[in-house]
Amino acid sequence: MKKCLSCGFDKPLIMFSPDSRLKDGRQGRCKSCYAKIMKERRKLNPQAHRDAVKRSVQKNYDKKLERNRKYRVCNPEKIAKWKRNDRLRNKARILSDNAKRRSLIRVETDKNIIQVYALRDFYTAMSLGERFHVDHIIPLSKGGKHEFENLQIIPAIDNLRKGSNL
Repeated sequence: MKKCLSCGFDKPLIMFSPDSRLKDGRQGRCKSCYAKIMKERRKLNPQAHRDAVKRSVQKNYDKKLERNRKYRVCNPEKIAKWKRNDRLRNKARILSDNAKRRSLIRVETDKNIIQVYALRDFYTAMSLGERFHVDHIIPLSKGGKHEFENLQIIPAIDNLRKGSNL
């Protein structure tokens, strides 16, 4: 047990961060009090905090990479959950990045593909408000090609439900 210098409560040693400079090897403030103090300090000078973090990352970059690798190996379910949430939160950015990547691949557009898109526009014009999409039968993300044989025209709602499934 140790008494916190900030809140004055006796707490177990596990509640204090290590500090080799002190006799008992633990900091004088408990972790929760230290976190409050650091939060206030960051609020008062956010740029100094950003600079300190940047310096720390540059100084300890290899250690950070190793720590991250170990975390990913030990917590695959947390990583998968984070990736799912990140994709949902940043969907517009991801779609934009994918479009930029695809635009770098210069391919002559086949006349048949142009006709498929024209046919889609015709279906949309002839229907009463229903929209149509040109869908890849085998999705691009699963290795499908943007070729005439791999394209189909389906209602937009069906394409959106399908997503990247076969």
